[in-house]
Amino acid sequence: MTSIVLIGNDHGGAVLLSCMLDEMLKHYDLRALASGPAYDLWKRSAITIEDIGVNDLKARLKYLQPDLIVTGTSHYSELERSSWIAAQDLNIPSLAVIDAWVNFPERFTRLSDNTLIRPDAFTAIDQHTETQIRDLLGDQVRSYVTGHPHLEGIVIRHHNRSQKPRGNTPPKVMFFSNPVHAVGYEVGSYRNQFDAIEMLFEACASSKEKLVLGIKPHPREPHDQWQAWAQRHKNAFAQGWVRFEDAASEDLIENSDIVAGITSMALVEGVLMNKSVLSIQLSRHVQTNPILDAIDGLRIADNESQVAEQLEITLKTLDKVDSSVNTLSTALINSSDRLLNAIRREVQFEHSMPFSGQSL
Repeated sequence: MTSIVLIGNDHGGAVLLSCMLDEMLKHYDLRALASGPAYDLWKRSAITIEDIGVNDLKARLKYLQPDLIVTGTSHYSELERSSWIAAQDLNIPSLAVIDAWVNFPERFTRLSDNTLIRPDAFTAIDQHTETQIRDLLGDQVRSYVTGHPHLEGIVIRHHNRSQKPRGNTPPKVMFFSNPVHAVGYEVGSYRNQFDAIEMLFEACASSKEKLVLGIKPHPREPHDQWQAWAQRHKNAFAQGWVRFEDAASEDLIENSDIVAGITSMALVEGVLMNKSVLSIQLSRHVQTNPILDAIDGLRIADNESQVAEQLEITLKTLDKVDSSVNTLSTALINSSDRLLNAIRREVQFEHSMPFSGQSL
């Protein structure tokens, strides 16, 4: 049986590939080498998984000799990039799946020396992102427009659930964090997650409505930073209207009324689940995630006063949400089948010579 090894550290890539595990297990001898958020996610699945670091990766791949590696992409971990180099040295083809619309140079640039690292092939959510990545990597890298199987699954499951009208309970605002402060993104782009949650907290506290505020930290964020923030607001936590949440994002969105965040993928998921969505991008001077600007019905607050204003407007329209998802249609149609087809095609390719300049 054809053998495939999944490799990942990044949470978003691991989530996307998680949708494919059951189907891939039917056709392939499948296992995973992972670290960080990807390991934490995949260890709950049915596949055999090993916690691995960059230094042990090449030796393990040499021992396993898979027919293909399929990876996510990371900015601050070298695991995925190192796997492409190791696989090319071992004559093993590599396929990288792209799970978002942003940060393409960071996904393919080695941190130590800013060298561009290429897999043999990549998948993109839509034609526009494929063009952007191809402009970055060059025509020698094979590409596939596959959509986003996780988002497709979100829509299918949401439509299959029986939708209940809102009751008389206080509206719940669910904030999904981005690790902006934790990983040192440029502050001028949209400040950081603690600025955003502070503004949202103040808006909720001053609202005429009695609200519940849930907070889901990002898997990459240091626990102590959020605990320090909670300590400053311990009265609100003690009163029960503010709380941390650790359930699956999809369940949290389903059970909320307003989905809030900076540029988290949970905002897109909220739109697909027909929720009111608020993106808090304080002091932004660049377009941080183009898909958020393109989605009709998604509200963006880019200064402090707009957070409270947009929250109040959103509260008045909770029962009238009808977000347009036409912008996302390419990502939602037969995406699982398209990704499986890309994997099948890559298994059939003879491996090319390593790209010059790519060495461990």
